[in-house]
Amino acid sequence: MSFSRTIRFVGSVSLIPILVLACHDDLVESDPYGLPEEIKALPPGLHPVISIPDLGQFVPGSVIKISIHLHAVDVSSAIASYQGEFGFPPDLLTIVRGDFTDEVLGAWNETSPGIVRFAGAVLDGVGSRPILELTVRATRRPSPNDFTVVIEEAIGAGQFADLTSMIPSETTPVLTEAVLYTGR
Repeated sequence: MSFSRTIRFVGSVSLIPILVLACHDDLVESDPYGLPEEIKALPPGLHPVISIPDLGQFVPGSVIKISIHLHAVDVSSAIASYQGEFGFPPDLLTIVRGDFTDEVLGAWNETSPGIVRFAGAVLDGVGSRPILELTVRATRRPSPNDFTVVIEEAIGAGQFADLTSMIPSETTPVLTEAVLYTGR
């Protein structure tokens, strides 16, 4: 928080308590982009998470955006590169477009109906960016069991350590409506 005006003290009146209270209000304000409990509760490792923020207002046949993330819990290195596969029932989704966020160099391909292969790299680390974003048309409301995410390789930034062993073997990702990345 920065102030661009000069503060004058008149007599023995101090504005410091008022300023401290004003700052405190900013700190305790709820965070609309905070992590949901199902993500906070994940054990150490790299976990596939699918974010569909508009899922609550879903209408069959509508276009939705699916963001696939690798959420790191107690991982010492940022993820510099990754490759894997995203699976879904082909009668559920039709891909309209696929994207990567700024600074991610990546490629994706629907190799067969319901199977998307992808790979990406960001030398300074992916951070909270999605590892793949898909705009899709959905015939019904998706559920967590509709999706699989298999990360075949994850390499750390800096010394390029192999982080693949930190990925749990289950392939059903966490599905959330939370907004996990707001930058572009």
